[in-house]
Amino acid sequence: MREIVAVETAPITSAQRLGYLLESVDAGKLVAPLKDYVRRNARRSTALLPGTTHIESHLAEDWKLRINTSIETVL
Repeated sequence: MREIVAVETAPITSAQRLGYLLESVDAGKLVAPLKDYVRRNARRSTALLPGTTHIESHLAEDWKLRINTSIETVL
């Protein structure tokens, strides 16, 4: 799948954030292969909003992503 090949050239943290955001907008077939890629390659969690510290967050375990901000989708 071309999408996964493209993600493999980016930092794993980008794949974690992208996957979480795609899942939040029900991006269907793009999510499963990306989630599998993150599960195999992410060694630690990262923040959805980079550069913030000491903010309360919860962990999106499938993405190893600390949700430290809210997102709003407009479709």
